[in-house]
Amino acid sequence: MKYGVFVPKNDGEADASPEHLRWESGRMLEWMRLQDQGTFERNWDWQRIQRKFPAYQRKDIGHVFFVYDYKHSGEHRVRLVFDGSRQNPETYTETYAPTARGESVRLFHVFAVEERWNIAQYDVPQAFLKSKIDCDLFVYPPRNFSEFPGQVLKLKLSLYGAKQSAALWNRMIDEFLQGLGFSPSPMDPCLYRRPDALIILFVDDLRV
Repeated sequence: MKYGVFVPKNDGEADASPEHLRWESGRMLEWMRLQDQGTFERNWDWQRIQRKFPAYQRKDIGHVFFVYDYKHSGEHRVRLVFDGSRQNPETYTETYAPTARGESVRLFHVFAVEERWNIAQYDVPQAFLKSKIDCDLFVYPPRNFSEFPGQVLKLKLSLYGAKQSAALWNRMIDEFLQGLGFSPSPMDPCLYRRPDALIILFVDDLRV
């Protein structure tokens, strides 16, 4: 339960929930959002994979699942997540992404107060989907979302849950911020500074 609403752990619980229509709408909205962003190449099947990537093993085709959450705003949020627990080690290399240290967060606030700067906080929506995937990674469509028998999806963008997703996002936001003239601190790569501003980064949340 969250804010008095039952939050399902899987599709079966969502379908059996009294609010199953809201959870179903959440799944559809997430699927449409992913397609609009160009997350997948959708015209693949196992035969095409064999022709294009002869060394690819069928067991290495990944799985995705929906994660359910209920927000204080009343939103029934559903996200499609890659099952990284079964991801082949050959489909990723770098997985490390730094997170801000507690000392850096305190230093950020102390400096902002001393400089009498305003502080604002921002969240990057669907941050991991902003970065391109760095390997040939295939997944089966989620249940009831196949467009033709035997369909397989090829990832174009990084999906939540993939081993390298956090590293790819961090690399992209780091290049973006440095392109704006910010320099990461040698003490903490998540604390960025330029003469007129500071940014502290925690995954996809930025305090500016």
